[in-house]
Amino acid sequence: MKSILFTAAVFTFITATSSCGDTKKVTGDNTKKVDSTTAILFGKEWKLTELWEKKIASDSEIVIAFTPGQPNKVSGYTGCRKMNGSFELSNTSPYNITFSPLATIGFTCFDKKANLLDAKFLYIFPVVTRWYIYNENELTLFSKETKIATFTSKKPSSTEELKLNGTWELNYISGPRIAFDGLFPNKKPTIIFDFPKEEAYGNGSCNGYSVKVKVDGNKINFGDALSTMMACDGNGEPVYFKTLKTVTSYSIDDNTLTMIMNDIAVMRFIKQ
Repeated sequence: MKSILFTAAVFTFITATSSCGDTKKVTGDNTKKVDSTTAILFGKEWKLTELWEKKIASDSEIVIAFTPGQPNKVSGYTGCRKMNGSFELSNTSPYNITFSPLATIGFTCFDKKANLLDAKFLYIFPVVTRWYIYNENELTLFSKETKIATFTSKKPSSTEELKLNGTWELNYISGPRIAFDGLFPNKKPTIIFDFPKEEAYGNGSCNGYSVKVKVDGNKINFGDALSTMMACDGNGEPVYFKTLKTVTSYSIDDNTLTMIMNDIAVMRFIKQ
């Protein structure tokens, strides 16, 4: 886990970024219904649509979610990594909010633009002071009177997606005439789902990887895996990534996940 330490230099960067973006002062929008009910804040996952008044691409997967407790928790996905931390709501004003330093888990993106957006998104939290929800589905975060981020509510995970969530370890793969332990002599591949983000990540047996994934009922489709480039013992990792691309559906029986190509079981995983 890598802690994100928000220094004075970071604060300077935010100030410069906001001024370069010709940031407007926002005192309220009378055309929208403002709702400060924390049940709405806690009851949804929020997808980033605007940062420093710059529109975010619709295929971006940056999301946050708030969970009540002692302390209140915030979690989400930066576009490259998982994030989590805590925050406080003011006793005097329902709109005031303060975030503690956040932590991130996972890998940096291979895409430079995604890495930059990841960093800019994390940099907002030390300066956020207020939140509003408009019309129940638009969350805006402010630094004093300056609007710095806007989110829209995101559909919750389906029952099928929630069953996939968590860590799974491979214990069977079809195809090669090499024994399973010969393919993966040191470490078995793992895959970690964390819906509603349409992405999974894990370890291919020696390299970390991430992969786009879409689920529709029991149908599942994987994109091309992006991985680090360490040399590995055995020849199992490329076989694993290649087989993952062929999967068209899946089934879950207790703690066993079976990946299927048409009607053929090609991989089997055990819940960890």
